Amino acid sequence: MKLIKLFIFLFIFSFSLAVMASEYTVIVHKAVPETEITSKDLQKIFLGEKTSWPNGDQVKIAALSSGELHSMFVRDILKMTPVQFTSLWKRSVFTGSGTGTDIKFFKNEEKLKEYVASTPGAVGYISSKSLDETVKAIQVR
Repeated sequence: MKLIKLFIFLFIFSFSLAVMASEYTVIVHKAVPETEITSKDLQKIFLGEKTSWPNGDQVKIAALSSGELHSMFVRDILKMTPVQFTSLWKRSVFTGSGTGTDIKFFKNEEKLKEYVASTPGAVGYISSKSLDETVKAIQVR
């Protein structure tokens, strides 16, 4: 009986993780030629270690400043806490050690999506339900 309960718990837990992982979508400006990106490359972009797309265009990063979606993305892709992520970028600005990559923080998804839609080279993330034709979704593998 305990074994059955354990299997049920693991099934429900793995299902809930899959649902949570699909709640955000990585988006780019429509002119970005990529249709997919590795999670490692996406991590490098959001940490300021990768500053250009393969075609040479400069990456412009758009991130939410807070919220569950932001926390989920930072934990899943960057493998850090939201506080660590914000501190990394604040330290970069304060010390002048920035990589030349722009990052902009937004309080809501709509403003973030508008920025990505209007900024060549931009990348960000929004909830899957907010995706529309103004931006392009790319698959993270």
